Amino acid sequence: ILLDVDNGPDPLAHDHNASLYGPAGLRAAHRALRPGGVHGVWSYSDAGAFSKVLERAGFRASVHGVANKGRDRGRSHAIWLGVRK
Repeated sequence: ILLDVDNGPDPLAHDHNASLYGPAGLRAAHRALRPGGVHGVWSYSDAGAFSKVLERAGFRASVHGVANKGRDRGRSHAIWLGVRK
């Protein structure tokens, strides 16, 4: 599962997207995956606490910085990978 919605978990551009990144949304993603399946989340910025949220939902979490080559050149985006345990 790969999400590129809103600005990522924080900051949100649209409050109604918050459920995707909260406990209920992450539990739904967890249920949809087999063990070893990956839930990826793109974010405009590194919302560092999101790794802990993924872990509480049953994922092994890692975050990877990605350089922006577009308009905000030099700014680093983040991609979280949550692997279902």
